[in-house]
Amino acid sequence: MTFLSPLRAATYFVTTLAEDGPGSLRQAMVDAMATPEADTITFGVSGTISPESTLPHPLADGGPLTIDGGFRAVTIDGDGRRLIYVDTDATLSLFNLTLKGGTLAAVYNRGTL
Repeated sequence: MTFLSPLRAATYFVTTLAEDGPGSLRQAMVDAMATPEADTITFGVSGTISPESTLPHPLADGGPLTIDGGFRAVTIDGDGRRLIYVDTDATLSLFNLTLKGGTLAAVYNRGTL
């Protein structure tokens, strides 16, 4: 008989304002969506993140995703680009963040926001 351990939600920490790479918001989103459980992304830095392209799309099979700026002053500046696209049946929760400079809408939502 095989026993499977239950999936557990993970917390990913953003430690840099860089556009990508280790500790970036983009990398935290990629890592969080690689597993089906609910995950949370929090910030250990304050400031502005300026993605050079749309951030990774939250997908339904990646599990619910929460991005929480907490007590940090975090701004995501799209500089004329869409920031986040929420895929059909995906769930994304945003807390304590400032989104600005997105095209038409900073977030394009086809799932649950």
